[in-house]
Amino acid sequence: MSIGENLLALQILKENYGELAQSLAKCLTKYPSLSFMKIAEHMDVEKKLIAKILSILITNRLVDYELNSRQFVEYKLNLSNILRFIHISK
Repeated sequence: MSIGENLLALQILKENYGELAQSLAKCLTKYPSLSFMKIAEHMDVEKKLIAKILSILITNRLVDYELNSRQFVEYKLNLSNILRFIHISK
């Protein structure tokens, strides 16, 4: 995805889910795939709050997760699903 699409996706998340969701997404745009502990290190926010944000974004299919080779769950931002908010009329 281009830089413009990344910035647009971050703005969409901020408007619909708040600043914490946007900062989590910033972490996931800088590093394409992160474990929960790495996200917690980068965000400097309570782990409980990060878990809530992740669960909301996963439920809405805006963040994907998968098991890596070392059996850790890694999270990835699903930019194409975030950008679909533009096509949804309110």
